[in-house]
Amino acid sequence: MNMLKPKKRNKVLASLHSVRNQIGYFGDKSSLHGVRYVISTSPVSVLKRIFWLLVLSVSGVCAAAVLLPILNLYSEDQVTFLVETDYLHFDTPFPAVTLCELSNVTAVKAYINQ
Repeated sequence: MNMLKPKKRNKVLASLHSVRNQIGYFGDKSSLHGVRYVISTSPVSVLKRIFWLLVLSVSGVCAAAVLLPILNLYSEDQVTFLVETDYLHFDTPFPAVTLCELSNVTAVKAYINQ
């Protein structure tokens, strides 16, 4: 087994400790729901960490299952973008009456009922 020299080993351990602290900081400050419970440095029960790890993992797998076929279709099939301007020549009649009288509803109802 190849052992690291003590000096090199201390550098590796310091780097790993630094990375662990940065990941913990991300977990503490993250606004992604559930991430804080998985990688936070604050005290969270093991059961809660396992639950949120499972929820995040299942969510990631489901997102990948939906996204991969769509990306596959996009990359393999021809993609065309078409701008249609047929809607510019529509023949829709303008409404005859528009009422926006919210302050005096009773007077409007009385006028309609005449």
